[in-house]
Amino acid sequence: MKKKPTLEEHYEADILTDNAALNHYAQCKDCFFRDKTTVNGKECGWKKGACKIYEYPNFKPDDVMRDRVECEYYEKQKC
Repeated sequence: MKKKPTLEEHYEADILTDNAALNHYAQCKDCFFRDKTTVNGKECGWKKGACKIYEYPNFKPDDVMRDRVECEYYEKQKC
């Protein structure tokens, strides 16, 4: 019977991150449908999982969050 790896062995090749380096929802930054919430004068709502198309309780697809695919509803903000 094959020995089951320990937790340390299972994850020894993984690189841990606090996700700060990831650029989630990058395509949403200039989308017309983004959430335009601001904090201290800086717009940050585009980083949310919801927008005018994907309203709570529905959220943007995981592939859109991770920028693997372009959102089918993406529309560039015009000025």
